[in-house]
Amino acid sequence: MKDHYVVCGIGMVGLYIVHELYQTKYHLIAVDNDESKTEILKAHKLNLDLVVGDATENEVLEMAMVRHAKGLFATTNSDNDNIVISLTAKQLNPELRVIARCNDTKNIDKIRRAGADGVVALNYIGGLRMASEMVRPT
Repeated sequence: MKDHYVVCGIGMVGLYIVHELYQTKYHLIAVDNDESKTEILKAHKLNLDLVVGDATENEVLEMAMVRHAKGLFATTNSDNDNIVISLTAKQLNPELRVIARCNDTKNIDKIRRAGADGVVALNYIGGLRMASEMVRPT
């Protein structure tokens, strides 16, 4: 596989990303350390490869062919893991575009310095969106 996307962490956020990429016909590989995520992917009718392992490890990202990937999503529930995934992925493929999830806004700069090209703080963005929906519904 070449010019594909790697999604690290198949929780709720990762599952939405995988679903969107799959439905829009992008090539992708999912990575998660929980083998039962295979059944979740199948239950959502997502027929794609799942690399089972810790995405913070070089060998696991190599199995996901990160050196040939176009982009990577670091979507685990752990900011620390997302920092390490971003750093490791960029070391393996400096041209890779990395988008990382951030739970605690104080870690945004750390994740960027680790190599993420974009950082999405879900709670922050969600809060802003909800406030906007309330005070500017149109």
